[in-house]
Amino acid sequence: LPLVNIKFEGITTNSLRIKEYVAKREMTSLNKIEVIHNAVDLNIPASGRPVLFDEFPADLWICIIANLKPIKRLDVLINALFLLRKFKSHLDFHVVVLGEGKERHRLESLASNLGIFDRVHFMGSVQNVGDYLEHVDIGVLCSDKEGLSNAILEYMAYGLPVVATDVGGNCELVDESNGICVPPNDPHSLASALMKLSDSRQLRQEYGLQGIEKVRKNHSWENIIKKWEDYYCLLVGNKMGKVS
Repeated sequence: LPLVNIKFEGITTNSLRIKEYVAKREMTSLNKIEVIHNAVDLNIPASGRPVLFDEFPADLWICIIANLKPIKRLDVLINALFLLRKFKSHLDFHVVVLGEGKERHRLESLASNLGIFDRVHFMGSVQNVGDYLEHVDIGVLCSDKEGLSNAILEYMAYGLPVVATDVGGNCELVDESNGICVPPNDPHSLASALMKLSDSRQLRQEYGLQGIEKVRKNHSWENIIKKWEDYYCLLVGNKMGKVS
Protein backbone atom coordinates (compact mmCIF):
# COMPACT_ATOMS: atom_id res chain seq x y z
CA LEU A 1 0.00 0.00 0.00
CA PRO A 2 2.76 2.57 0.64
CA LEU A 3 3.98 1.92 -2.91
CA VAL A 4 0.52 1.88 -4.47
CA ASN A 5 -0.56 5.06 -2.72
CA ILE A 6 2.14 7.02 -4.53
CA LYS A 7 0.13 6.53 -7.72
CA PHE A 8 -3.11 7.87 -6.25
CA GLU A 9 -4.16 11.48 -6.73
CA GLY A 10 -6.01 11.36 -3.44
CA ILE A 11 -7.34 9.07 -0.71
CA THR A 12 -10.52 9.52 1.33
CA THR A 13 -11.50 8.25 4.76
CA ASN A 14 -14.75 8.76 6.63
CA SER A 15 -13.25 9.94 9.93
CA LEU A 16 -10.24 11.86 11.22
CA ARG A 17 -9.02 8.95 13.32
CA ILE A 18 -9.12 6.63 10.30
CA LYS A 19 -7.18 9.24 8.34
CA GLU A 20 -4.48 9.23 11.01
CA TYR A 21 -4.51 5.42 11.13
CA VAL A 22 -4.18 5.10 7.34
CA ALA A 23 -1.36 7.66 7.19
CA LYS A 24 0.62 5.79 9.83
CA ARG A 25 -0.11 2.24 8.69
CA GLU A 26 0.38 2.93 4.99
CA MET A 27 3.18 5.49 5.41
CA THR A 28 1.26 8.08 3.43
CA SER A 29 1.27 11.86 3.86
CA LEU A 30 -1.66 13.26 5.80
CA ASN A 31 -1.95 15.94 3.11
CA LYS A 32 -2.93 13.29 0.57
CA ILE A 33 -5.88 12.06 2.64
CA GLU A 34 -9.24 13.84 2.73
CA VAL A 35 -11.91 13.22 5.37
CA ILE A 36 -15.48 13.07 4.06
CA HIS A 37 -17.96 11.86 6.63
CA ASN A 38 -20.86 9.50 6.01
CA ALA A 39 -24.36 10.82 5.35
CA VAL A 40 -27.71 9.71 6.70
CA ASP A 41 -31.24 9.89 5.33
CA LEU A 42 -33.42 12.37 7.20
CA ASN A 43 -37.19 12.34 7.67
CA ILE A 44 -37.71 8.71 6.69
CA PRO A 45 -41.39 7.87 7.25
CA ALA A 46 -42.05 4.97 9.59
CA SER A 47 -44.22 2.17 8.27
CA GLY A 48 -45.78 1.22 11.60
CA ARG A 49 -45.31 0.70 15.32
CA PRO A 50 -43.78 -2.72 16.06
CA VAL A 51 -45.98 -4.86 18.30
CA LEU A 52 -42.95 -5.43 20.55
CA PHE A 53 -43.54 -2.12 22.30
CA ASP A 54 -47.14 -2.96 23.09
CA GLU A 55 -46.27 -6.45 24.30
CA PHE A 56 -43.57 -5.16 26.66
CA PRO A 57 -44.44 -1.69 27.97
CA ALA A 58 -41.35 -0.35 29.76
CA ASP A 59 -40.02 2.74 31.51
CA LEU A 60 -36.98 2.80 29.25
CA TRP A 61 -36.16 1.27 25.87
CA ILE A 62 -32.55 0.86 24.73
CA CYS A 63 -31.61 -0.01 21.15
CA ILE A 64 -28.51 -1.32 19.42
CA ILE A 65 -28.15 -1.68 15.65
CA ALA A 66 -25.28 -4.06 14.91
CA ASN A 67 -24.34 -7.23 13.12
CA LEU A 68 -24.02 -9.98 15.69
CA LYS A 69 -20.29 -10.59 15.31
CA PRO A 70 -17.46 -10.48 17.86
CA ILE A 71 -16.10 -7.04 16.97
CA LYS A 72 -19.45 -5.43 17.81
CA ARG A 73 -19.12 -6.63 21.43
CA LEU A 74 -22.75 -7.09 22.31
CA ASP A 75 -21.47 -9.23 25.18
CA VAL A 76 -20.25 -5.99 26.76
CA LEU A 77 -23.73 -4.51 26.45
CA ILE A 78 -25.37 -7.58 27.96
CA ASN A 79 -22.99 -7.49 30.92
CA ALA A 80 -23.70 -3.77 31.31
CA LEU A 81 -27.43 -4.50 31.32
CA PHE A 82 -26.90 -7.00 34.12
CA LEU A 83 -25.22 -4.24 36.12
CA LEU A 84 -27.98 -1.81 35.23
CA ARG A 85 -30.58 -4.19 36.61
CA LYS A 86 -28.45 -4.79 39.71
CA PHE A 87 -28.02 -1.12 40.59
CA LYS A 88 -31.35 0.16 39.25
CA SER A 89 -33.62 -2.70 40.26
CA HIS A 90 -36.70 -0.46 40.22
CA LEU A 91 -36.14 0.51 36.56
CA ASP A 92 -38.26 -1.42 34.06
CA PHE A 93 -35.99 -1.34 31.01
CA HIS A 94 -35.95 -3.41 27.85
CA VAL A 95 -33.46 -3.66 25.00
CA VAL A 96 -34.08 -4.25 21.30
CA VAL A 97 -31.26 -5.72 19.21
CA LEU A 98 -31.54 -5.02 15.48
CA GLY A 99 -29.16 -7.25 13.54
CA GLU A 100 -28.28 -10.83 12.79
CA GLY A 101 -25.13 -12.93 12.86
CA LYS A 102 -23.31 -16.00 14.06
CA GLU A 103 -22.99 -14.67 17.62
CA ARG A 104 -26.72 -14.73 18.27
CA HIS A 105 -26.88 -18.07 20.07
CA ARG A 106 -23.92 -17.20 22.33
CA LEU A 107 -25.41 -13.81 23.17
CA GLU A 108 -28.81 -15.29 23.93
CA SER A 109 -27.14 -17.82 26.21
CA LEU A 110 -25.22 -15.06 28.00
CA ALA A 111 -28.39 -13.05 28.56
CA SER A 112 -30.14 -16.15 29.85
CA ASN A 113 -27.26 -17.03 32.22
CA LEU A 114 -27.31 -13.50 33.63
CA GLY A 115 -31.05 -13.63 34.17
CA ILE A 116 -31.97 -10.82 31.76
CA PHE A 117 -33.07 -12.81 28.71
CA ASP A 118 -36.66 -11.58 29.17
CA ARG A 119 -35.43 -7.99 28.79
CA VAL A 120 -33.29 -8.44 25.64
CA HIS A 121 -35.23 -8.83 22.39
CA PHE A 122 -33.29 -10.11 19.37
CA MET A 123 -35.29 -9.01 16.34
CA GLY A 124 -32.84 -10.08 13.62
CA SER A 125 -32.48 -8.01 10.45
CA VAL A 126 -35.32 -5.56 9.90
CA GLN A 127 -36.37 -3.64 6.80
CA ASN A 128 -36.84 -0.25 8.44
CA VAL A 129 -34.92 0.43 11.64
CA GLY A 130 -36.79 3.71 11.93
CA ASP A 131 -39.91 1.82 12.97
CA TYR A 132 -38.02 0.89 16.14
CA LEU A 133 -35.95 4.05 16.61
CA GLU A 134 -39.11 6.15 16.84
CA HIS A 135 -40.10 4.27 19.99
CA VAL A 136 -36.85 3.87 21.95
CA ASP A 137 -35.06 6.20 24.36
CA ILE A 138 -31.31 5.50 23.99
CA GLY A 139 -29.09 4.29 21.16
CA VAL A 140 -25.97 2.23 21.97
CA LEU A 141 -22.89 1.17 20.05
CA CYS A 142 -20.19 -0.77 21.93
CA SER A 143 -17.81 -1.99 19.21
CA ASP A 144 -14.10 -2.56 19.63
CA LYS A 145 -13.43 -0.93 16.23
CA GLU A 146 -15.34 1.44 13.95
CA GLY A 147 -14.87 3.73 11.01
CA LEU A 148 -17.69 6.24 11.15
CA SER A 149 -20.80 4.48 12.42
CA ASN A 150 -23.96 4.68 10.34
CA ALA A 151 -25.84 3.29 13.33
CA ILE A 152 -24.86 6.32 15.41
CA LEU A 153 -25.94 8.65 12.62
CA GLU A 154 -29.31 6.92 12.52
CA TYR A 155 -29.71 7.27 16.28
CA MET A 156 -28.94 10.97 16.01
CA ALA A 157 -31.30 11.48 13.07
CA TYR A 158 -34.13 10.08 15.20
CA GLY A 159 -33.30 12.31 18.14
CA LEU A 160 -31.79 9.69 20.43
CA PRO A 161 -29.05 10.29 22.98
CA VAL A 162 -26.11 8.03 22.19
CA VAL A 163 -23.78 5.93 24.32
CA ALA A 164 -20.82 4.76 22.25
CA THR A 165 -17.36 3.36 22.76
CA ASP A 166 -14.53 5.79 22.10
CA VAL A 167 -13.14 4.01 19.04
CA GLY A 168 -12.71 5.05 15.40
CA GLY A 169 -14.75 8.09 14.48
CA ASN A 170 -17.33 7.66 17.24
CA CYS A 171 -16.00 10.62 19.21
CA GLU A 172 -16.38 12.77 16.07
CA LEU A 173 -20.11 12.11 16.25
CA VAL A 174 -20.74 11.80 20.00
CA ASP A 175 -19.55 14.32 22.58
CA GLU A 176 -20.87 15.91 25.75
CA SER A 177 -23.55 17.76 23.76
CA ASN A 178 -25.42 14.73 22.45
CA GLY A 179 -24.29 11.65 24.37
CA ILE A 180 -21.57 9.84 26.23
CA CYS A 181 -18.41 8.12 24.98
CA VAL A 182 -17.07 5.27 27.11
CA PRO A 183 -13.93 3.09 26.92
CA PRO A 184 -14.24 -0.09 24.88
CA ASN A 185 -14.63 -3.46 26.63
CA ASP A 186 -15.80 -1.80 29.84
CA PRO A 187 -19.27 -2.94 30.99
CA HIS A 188 -19.11 -0.82 34.15
CA SER A 189 -18.55 2.43 32.23
CA LEU A 190 -21.29 1.50 29.79
CA ALA A 191 -23.69 0.72 32.62
CA SER A 192 -22.81 3.98 34.35
CA ALA A 193 -23.60 5.96 31.19
CA LEU A 194 -26.92 4.16 30.79
CA MET A 195 -27.78 4.87 34.42
CA LYS A 196 -27.03 8.57 33.96
CA LEU A 197 -29.34 8.79 30.96
CA SER A 198 -32.03 6.67 32.58
CA ASP A 199 -32.19 9.14 35.48
CA SER A 200 -33.12 12.16 33.36
CA ARG A 201 -35.69 12.39 30.57
CA GLN A 202 -34.74 16.05 30.16
CA LEU A 203 -31.09 15.18 29.57
CA ARG A 204 -32.09 12.53 27.01
CA GLN A 205 -34.23 15.08 25.18
CA GLU A 206 -31.46 17.72 25.21
CA TYR A 207 -28.93 15.26 23.84
CA GLY A 208 -31.42 14.10 21.22
CA LEU A 209 -32.12 17.61 19.95
CA GLN A 210 -28.39 18.33 19.66
CA GLY A 211 -27.95 15.09 17.72
CA ILE A 212 -30.63 16.06 15.21
CA GLU A 213 -28.99 19.44 14.72
CA LYS A 214 -25.60 17.82 14.14
CA VAL A 215 -26.81 15.46 11.42
CA ARG A 216 -28.79 18.19 9.69
CA LYS A 217 -25.78 20.48 9.68
CA ASN A 218 -23.00 18.00 8.92
CA HIS A 219 -24.37 14.70 7.62
CA SER A 220 -27.23 15.34 5.22
CA TRP A 221 -26.84 13.77 1.78
CA GLU A 222 -27.00 17.23 0.22
CA ASN A 223 -23.99 18.43 2.18
CA ILE A 224 -21.94 15.25 1.84
CA ILE A 225 -22.53 14.88 -1.93
CA LYS A 226 -21.42 18.51 -2.34
CA LYS A 227 -18.18 17.67 -0.50
CA TRP A 228 -17.58 14.68 -2.81
CA GLU A 229 -18.25 16.80 -5.87
CA ASP A 230 -15.88 19.54 -4.70
CA TYR A 231 -13.20 16.96 -3.92
CA TYR A 232 -13.45 15.27 -7.34
CA CYS A 233 -13.30 18.68 -9.04
CA LEU A 234 -10.20 19.55 -7.03
CA LEU A 235 -8.47 16.29 -8.02
CA VAL A 236 -9.36 16.73 -11.69
CA GLY A 237 -8.17 20.33 -11.60
CA ASN A 238 -4.87 19.28 -10.03
CA LYS A 239 -4.46 16.51 -12.62
CA MET A 240 -5.18 18.83 -15.51
CA GLY A 241 -2.69 21.31 -14.13
CA LYS A 242 0.01 18.64 -14.07
CA VAL A 243 -0.78 17.63 -17.66
CA SER A 244 -0.62 21.20 -18.97
